[in-house]
Amino acid sequence: MKMEVEIPVGSIAKVKCPVSGKEIKINHQLHSTQDGSVELQSGKYSIEYPL
Repeated sequence: MKMEVEIPVGSIAKVKCPVSGKEIKINHQLHSTQDGSVELQSGKYSIEYPL
């Protein structure tokens, strides 16, 4: 699954993916997550994860 996410300037968001204990790609870079969530600063992100 792929999501395009935009966080407003001056904000921090916790994005929760419906997967846990797996790697997700944020802007084409792999990130490990235990609970399927990541905290993101303001900006535009492309998030991909397996279903």
